[in-house]
Amino acid sequence: MSIALLEAMSHGLATLVSDIPEKSRSYFLYGYTFKNKNVADLLGKLNGLLRNPEMVREMGEMQKKRVQQEYNWEAIVAKTQNVYQQVAAQKKIVKVPVRSVRKLKFAEKFFSLFF
Repeated sequence: MSIALLEAMSHGLATLVSDIPEKSRSYFLYGYTFKNKNVADLLGKLNGLLRNPEMVREMGEMQKKRVQQEYNWEAIVAKTQNVYQQVAAQKKIVKVPVRSVRKLKFAEKFFSLFF
């Protein structure tokens, strides 16, 4: 999901997105969608949401809880550590292409500016 979408959800705002595969796969049951490139469907969904402010508020709260549970740094760190622990437990050596190593070094330098 995009950062902008996650930020809106984190503030309890209900969101309406097009049903492109990138959005609808991770968005199922957590938000409102309209048919991609279909203005009539978008207009209908907007009108429906405007007529149901309580439903919009409830969806916004559900989205806020989802972001707090799935997209907070503690959860991300825990998931990342779990992956590392699984790899370490299997004692598999993963060969990283030189190009990826360069990207990792760049990322390390970039993030060191902030942390």
